Parts: sequence; C-alpha cells; structure tokens
Amino acid sequence: MLVPPQNGPSPSSHADFFESLYIVEGEIEVHS
Repeated sequence: MLVPPQNGPSPSSHADFFESLYIVEGEIEVHS
C-alpha cells in the first residue's frame, strides 16, 4: 500500500488487539 504524504489513516484505538505497521521506504510519525 502506498500512502501519499498527509493521507494516512485517521487516529484509532483498539484495546483488544495489537496493530503494527511495516515501513518500506520513507518515514512515519506516530501519535498516541
């Protein structure tokens, strides 16, 4: 999946499972 800058998923929270991301190229900023 290619995600253009400023077009990532909206903030979300899931208490019952673990979520992970695999970055192939570039960078990601995570807010929690």
